[in-house]
Amino acid sequence: MKRILILFVLISLCFLSSCNCVNNKSKVSFYDEETEWNEYLDMFYTSINTEGSKYAAFDLRSKELYETEHLRHFQNYDLNVGSKDEFFSYLTNNYSNKYIIYIYIETLDDLNYFDDLLDTHKNVYVYIGNYQTYRSFGDALFTFDSGPYDCNC
Repeated sequence: MKRILILFVLISLCFLSSCNCVNNKSKVSFYDEETEWNEYLDMFYTSINTEGSKYAAFDLRSKELYETEHLRHFQNYDLNVGSKDEFFSYLTNNYSNKYIIYIYIETLDDLNYFDDLLDTHKNVYVYIGNYQTYRSFGDALFTFDSGPYDCNC
């Protein structure tokens, strides 16, 4: 009887461990000046201040606008020069699915634009809005730089 109980417990544990009880559902979350922009900035603030955090952040404005001023830690990818497919390929080739992706873009007509990223990344957070408003929201938390991206490597 004791062996049957132990066997039952072991089988139950194996079954439960094979179930994926964690919600691994991929999602793209959008934020703008009218919605929970502070949630986006708080998540990013937590990412940059958590040791070992895996994130990648991209500013999709033109190179000229980016180099005039940008939020530190954000890399530039000018969608006017490159394509969405090239950008997604770059992300897939350089950042594993364990990375949280943060994106800033000024305008976005199609909210399904980033859905293809869900094939490779679990969490994609997109802030859509005017740069000056974006900057004013993050002014108390972040450093803003000018010039080309410097990873401080």
